Amino acid sequence: MRRGFTLIEIVLVAVVLVILLAATIPNFQGTARRLHLEQIATQLAQQLRYAREHAVAAGNITVWAWDAQEMTSRLYALMIDSDQQATVEPLTDRMLRFPPLDHEIEVHLSREADGLACPEQAPGCSECACLQFHPDGTVQNGSTVPAYLHITQDGLAYTIQIDASTGSIALSSGSTAR
Repeated sequence: MRRGFTLIEIVLVAVVLVILLAATIPNFQGTARRLHLEQIATQLAQQLRYAREHAVAAGNITVWAWDAQEMTSRLYALMIDSDQQATVEPLTDRMLRFPPLDHEIEVHLSREADGLACPEQAPGCSECACLQFHPDGTVQNGSTVPAYLHITQDGLAYTIQIDASTGSIALSSGSTAR
């Protein structure tokens, strides 16, 4: 009685494994892209939540800015003194740093009725769109129109909705039409 496998049996098993592996690699790459985009959307949502919490805790306006040219976000504290003079200071906490994104990923901040202008004093923001979180937890002082942050890449999409009257942040996923 002989033991073991013949060379033909081993080659056939190897061929079947290679075919199965070749069929599943694109799925793994798609999953990796989706998870990477989901991680970016989650980090942006966390940063927006932090901006709201900072505004409430510090008792001053916190500005979240998306710099479309640099593909990164920034946080600023907007302080108004007794003479109604505004001062903008960058928040530099290590946890707030958001690395620049690949240009393959699109990020767009929008609001239907109100503008998303940044304070004139915001340093280093040439092409920014901003959200201002106020000490009462609202966004953009008195507006009731929500803002949306859209993050898209290769048919994948995540949307962060920022409720203007409560400052709550909601993350949702979907796909875009190709």
